[in-house]
Amino acid sequence: MDGMLYFLILAVFSISIYVFIEENRGKKQMPSLLGWLVLALASILSLITFFVFEGLNSDSVMKAVMYVGNVLGTVTIVFFLTIQKNKNLSLTLNLKDKILLIGVVSTVLFWGTTRNAFVANILVQVLMAIGYLFFINAMVKTKKRLDSFLFWLLALLTTVLSLPLVEGSLLATINTWRSLVCISSVLMVMAYYEFSHPLS
Repeated sequence: MDGMLYFLILAVFSISIYVFIEENRGKKQMPSLLGWLVLALASILSLITFFVFEGLNSDSVMKAVMYVGNVLGTVTIVFFLTIQKNKNLSLTLNLKDKILLIGVVSTVLFWGTTRNAFVANILVQVLMAIGYLFFINAMVKTKKRLDSFLFWLLALLTTVLSLPLVEGSLLATINTWRSLVCISSVLMVMAYYEFSHPLS
């Protein structure tokens, strides 16, 4: 039963990434390739530190469903952006991306020095939460939603579906609840600017 749920979650993850790609295909202003590359590196780092802490076995692979989904999703988006021939593709790191990149590099250095995979993983979770705050701040500044509801609702669905699988793993539970809180916050801000009057 858990195996079926695992693959269902990854299937919904895949659909959400497909939605993201289709909505961005051919756009005049493409997302930042290097920005998504930073997110992919953070996702990979979180997956690696999870397995180092938990051990690589069938049980930990099941509990790592959100980590695996994040890695597959971000790497797929990086690949999509890389093969785009759109001349408006952004190849620069903005200040927010630089902050996250510095955070990722600092976490790698911390992990390499202390060999503390648990704390390194928590630091990555903090960086990902900061990334969500940057996105929410961008919506507050522009006073409009910047993505589709469908993509974020699918992301929320994968997080909710993964809750039964992460029981018994502290890191997986923290990661899943971090995702749940962050994605819900994004959706609430998007809904506010879509259906209410903007802040004055």
